[in-house]
Amino acid sequence: SMKMYPLKSSRLSKTREPREGFCKFPRSVREIERSHEARVHGVGINDADYLVNPTHGGRTIQCRAYRTWRNMLARCYSPVFHATHPSYYDCSVDPQWFRFSNFAEWFSQQKTTNRVLDKDLIVPGNRIYSPVTCIMLPSRVNALFTSSKGRGALPRGVDVARGKRKKKFRAQLDINGKRVTLGYFQKSEDAEICYADSKASLIRSLYQELRDEDSRLIPALERAAKALTENR
Repeated sequence: SMKMYPLKSSRLSKTREPREGFCKFPRSVREIERSHEARVHGVGINDADYLVNPTHGGRTIQCRAYRTWRNMLARCYSPVFHATHPSYYDCSVDPQWFRFSNFAEWFSQQKTTNRVLDKDLIVPGNRIYSPVTCIMLPSRVNALFTSSKGRGALPRGVDVARGKRKKKFRAQLDINGKRVTLGYFQKSEDAEICYADSKASLIRSLYQELRDEDSRLIPALERAAKALTENR
């Protein structure tokens, strides 16, 4: 027999969907009940009382909260995703977020425009997605921590200069979506220092415009900036 769970339709139906143009079409109680059996990525329960992928005006529109929730579950529990992103293999989701309504309530209280779900800036090294550890991180801030990866054995932000330059190593940093060359150096260590110092300065330059974001963000960024320049 199917195990029943209490439905939270009244709360979900009042959840504000930040995506302009998204319309909430109701689901039947029977449709919601069936979702308790069809687990999303083996663990998730879609208990939304509205259609998360409605077709409206001839096109399909997806609820942003649902898309974010489903992608989070995929990172942690999808073998297909792990095949191409093995670094997520040991990640997990707090069981309270297995139920979509719980995640949707948290999501509705966040700023979500031009933001991505992040699990490890607030708590370095964290592997668990939860309300305590996660933040909706501005995309421009997220880009600082997902770009400029080193090639091969070279440090992050460093590559080998092309051509016949006497100074072999080049330091680069992505700024506002553009890769900027910071300088050329004889030693990779010097290029790495240039990259780290420049990145720390760039992070700190954002504090003023981020003052109205989640109160945990600036302290977390300051920790990251310090980590770039200490222990030399």
